[in-house]
Amino acid sequence: MNKESIVKNLLQVFETLGRQSIFKENRFNLQGENFILALLSQCGGKATPGELMSCSNFTAARLTAISKQLETKGLVTRNKNTDDKRSIVIELTDSGFEQFLQLKKELFNDVMNLVEKLGEEDAAVFLRLMNRFEEIYAQPVWAL
Repeated sequence: MNKESIVKNLLQVFETLGRQSIFKENRFNLQGENFILALLSQCGGKATPGELMSCSNFTAARLTAISKQLETKGLVTRNKNTDDKRSIVIELTDSGFEQFLQLKKELFNDVMNLVEKLGEEDAAVFLRLMNRFEEIYAQPVWAL
């Protein structure tokens, strides 16, 4: 397995386990604005608040606050839902998508640095163990 494959796999494991917070820099703490940018990117660039809430642990109030902050920064737009006039659709702007891509690139580079410091062999062992942890914790508690 080459370094790039290890990095991609590590990123997947970190995402699944919610381990982005191991990086001290705020850009990797995908719990607020960055998390919403990532979710919107995964949803094709737009989603309703209900869809975003079902993919996160955010309350309606927290999601509203974050989406308003993102809108103020020009990273998303909030428009009436054409399918349901009672709700809105939150959509990434080009700037929002570019910011998400930049965060993703910086995260990839930081994980690449980690792989280089660990060495490919240790990084592969770490990845195997993290995958094993994910496998174990994906099971219901009563199945352990």
